[in-house]
Amino acid sequence: MERVKSILASILLAVIVFAGFGFGVIAIGFAIVLGGAFALALRLAAPRILAEAEKRAYADPVGPFKAQPASL
Repeated sequence: MERVKSILASILLAVIVFAGFGFGVIAIGFAIVLGGAFALALRLAAPRILAEAEKRAYADPVGPFKAQPASL
């Protein structure tokens, strides 16, 4: 009976360890997919963001503080 309990305990521990590895693999896969989606969104939006920044830079190159002198 003790031998059967020992074998069942070993099997249960093995299942728990493999389940933990499985959840870890799923978490890593989710992180990779989420990072890929973020990188794709950034790659698609970057030209528009840069064009808007250049347009704003050329529209008002000095900024809103033109008439105010720098002071401490």
